[in-house]
Amino acid sequence: MDLMASETERINEKLTIYRRGFSSRWQARVRLPSGEWHRFSTGKVDLEDAKEVALQQYYSIDFRTKNKLPPSTRKFRRVAEFAKQRMAEELVSDGGRVVFHDYITAIDKYLIPYFGKMDVASIKFKDLQAFDIWRTQKLGRQAAHSTINTHNSALNRVLDEAEQRGWITSSIRPSLINKGKSADSRGSFSEEEYKFVYTTMRTWHQSAHRCVYWC
Repeated sequence: MDLMASETERINEKLTIYRRGFSSRWQARVRLPSGEWHRFSTGKVDLEDAKEVALQQYYSIDFRTKNKLPPSTRKFRRVAEFAKQRMAEELVSDGGRVVFHDYITAIDKYLIPYFGKMDVASIKFKDLQAFDIWRTQKLGRQAAHSTINTHNSALNRVLDEAEQRGWITSSIRPSLINKGKSADSRGSFSEEEYKFVYTTMRTWHQSAHRCVYWC
């Protein structure tokens, strides 16, 4: 029972609605299979209206639980703030990695602007593909592998946070992709360069200083 509730009405063994003394709107709580309580506001002042909303939420939560979906979720922006806070705290306590600074920057500059208003549990593979297109437009070029790896690691920190708090499950967590541009590398020797190296090395030892002892 909520200690601050002034009015309480039990709807069934798992669902209760209540109203605090300082509020005219009814709140509700549902007991989850884990034994924890999921609390939410019905947004209603009238008791019967509040019961109807509470039951709708109850059946929705029951359906999601039976289908191994999180009973509740949060907006990506909110979860991202929790993830940033956790990394910042680890950095302060010297338990974090320097790369956390890059993750936080990626969250602020790319992830929140794109995913911020989405429910974190609703993000699908197609959303990641759309994000990749958006990022390319924002950068004006295809992102490098290293950039995408940083963004993916930052996104994983947010998804880890959501999973730890019960706002997503591993079964609905999207797999991340990296189709970025590889860093430019030195090509193989041209035929002319190979001939130069080969012919030079054949006589190079003759101009080298001799060592009396092993060099």
